Amino acid sequence: MFGLRAYLIPASVVWGDANADGYVTTKDVVLLRRYLANYDEETGVSTVEIAAGSDANADGEITTKDVVLLRRYLANYDEETGTSTVVLGPQS
Repeated sequence: MFGLRAYLIPASVVWGDANADGYVTTKDVVLLRRYLANYDEETGVSTVEIAAGSDANADGEITTKDVVLLRRYLANYDEETGTSTVVLGPQS
């Protein structure tokens, strides 16, 4: 399992926005994959920096589950309405 990241999530966070540009795009998927590919289990550190909103499912861990959720979100995104049938972030 990939390591826990201890961080405080600001109220203005865009869930799934790994590069903190304010949008959820395929760039975030690529960055998360790079983060996970460069993660060292022993040290709990990756050479790739990601933003607090990277935890797309808000479970406290950055894992391949976040990548899968982002891909599902983008695959179900409707550009006309600006919404997706997939929800990112904390589930109520």
